[in-house]
Amino acid sequence: MAKPVRYTQEMVREYMGNGYWEATLACDYWDRNAELYPEGEAIAVGEARLTWAEGKRLIDRMALGLVELGIQRDQIVALQLPNCAELFLLRAAGERAGIIFASIMPTMRHAEVKAVLAHTEAAAIVIPWQHHGFDYFEMVQEIRYDVPSLKHIIVQGGRVPPDAVPLWNIREQSLEDKDTPDHPEMAGMSSTETCFILTTTGTTGPPKCIEVAAAPRQFTSRVVNKRHRIAWDDVIGVFCPGFSGLAEDFYCGAPMAGAKLVMGEDFAPEELLRLIEKERVTAIVTVPTILVRMFSHPDLDRRDLSSLRSVRYSGAPLPYKQGLEAEEKLGCRLIPHYGANDVAMVTTGAWDDPREARLRSVGRPADGLEVKLFDDSEQEVPPGEVGEVVVRGPHCMPGYHKEPDALAEAWRGGWFHMGDLGRIDGDGFLYIVGRKKDMILRGGQNIFAAEIEEILTQHPKVTGAAVVRMPDPVMGERACAYVVLVAGEEFLFEEMAAFFRGKKVASFKIPERLELISELPLVSAQKVAKKVLEDDLLNKLREEDKL
Repeated sequence: MAKPVRYTQEMVREYMGNGYWEATLACDYWDRNAELYPEGEAIAVGEARLTWAEGKRLIDRMALGLVELGIQRDQIVALQLPNCAELFLLRAAGERAGIIFASIMPTMRHAEVKAVLAHTEAAAIVIPWQHHGFDYFEMVQEIRYDVPSLKHIIVQGGRVPPDAVPLWNIREQSLEDKDTPDHPEMAGMSSTETCFILTTTGTTGPPKCIEVAAAPRQFTSRVVNKRHRIAWDDVIGVFCPGFSGLAEDFYCGAPMAGAKLVMGEDFAPEELLRLIEKERVTAIVTVPTILVRMFSHPDLDRRDLSSLRSVRYSGAPLPYKQGLEAEEKLGCRLIPHYGANDVAMVTTGAWDDPREARLRSVGRPADGLEVKLFDDSEQEVPPGEVGEVVVRGPHCMPGYHKEPDALAEAWRGGWFHMGDLGRIDGDGFLYIVGRKKDMILRGGQNIFAAEIEEILTQHPKVTGAAVVRMPDPVMGERACAYVVLVAGEEFLFEEMAAFFRGKKVASFKIPERLELISELPLVSAQKVAKKVLEDDLLNKLREEDKL
């Protein structure tokens, strides 16, 4: 049994007893839906379309096929696939067979992939042969001898190289004369065991391996479905990487509601707009970067988006001006979501929240979740003041796989420290003012980068902005603004400073250096890679002999 590192029996009894946790797995919802509406469409990705009955049959076949390949209970299989049906179906098959899948983002390469395989002691990996011009099979062949545990390379698709196991063969396992759930080698899982490992993007070192259990994921999925009014007749567009924490709730949430999933194979805005029209998508889950590209695209007016009801967004701040523009151009409601891979959902908005709260806050916590704001002394700040967001409750993940030091650092005094600074209003809405590590300390005065970025994006010439710290021998730190402009525009430093003064912003908050950039560097199409900008700034300062 894959016992989660942080859960105790007392915790399991408490959360099960008060109804926050249930014993159901995602594969159980596929079973139910296959009985209730077997011919109903469950998932569509590219040319692949599956009904609930077809999906359930594939889950059972792949569960059996993995077991017969020799994968044993609690062994780990790495999963590095682009958005596809197998991304979700294999995980459900793992639940049925007692096998733990570990995600690896498709953008990760030799160093990160080897680190995950070695750390998890993976027995197998599932990959495409080639995707977007990159040869995944060749990469795994180059690193496999540094990972003694790796026995099988499973390749998705119709073309499979020699020495690989075709996923197609596993998918097409015969179930005749085999009662899959009672197969002698089928172990199954409980909802409080580690059933999945979600890896981070590894921007500050090797990827962290986050343990995931079904019970807390189902808890957050129920909350999201209720607040976002997700029902059996919805068509949910997953317009973000399927391995992202943002998509995680719909791994359970869509089968739970009986809703159809439509996954974008890539995130080109014209393709996503086409999918909304073609599939009659009613609800989208995405990140601000992709959302802005969609409503700014010249094809927007030529597409019928009348089916679209809501957009759930997370992963990075969305400036208020862009939120208003998105609602107007897409004709739907934006609903914020806030969390982290390490703890899943922390807060989420609701369909009937006031517009200002939906576009300025990140929503409210669900019943049973505790969210507080701490100062540097680990004490709760007075109402209305800014502090670090800390959380605990039934939504939190089990911990980090074989990383006790990381667990101890993140969970201090029984609270998970988000690393974000926020404030809570009288109605319980949480407002994020920036990352704690992004706060700029200028001569003893705090500058919150997110606040300055929000103001910058209000300028009509600006389409994107990121504010980073700039070392200074006198003030300690000053603010530098990296700005992306509307095509063909010019933007001078004095024009920027005058704009801030017109907003009556305190003078110490006005950025003291301006850098124009064609586009902001991103991490996994979601967050701005500020480390890249800070390194670029340091190089410029050295060249100017200012360091």
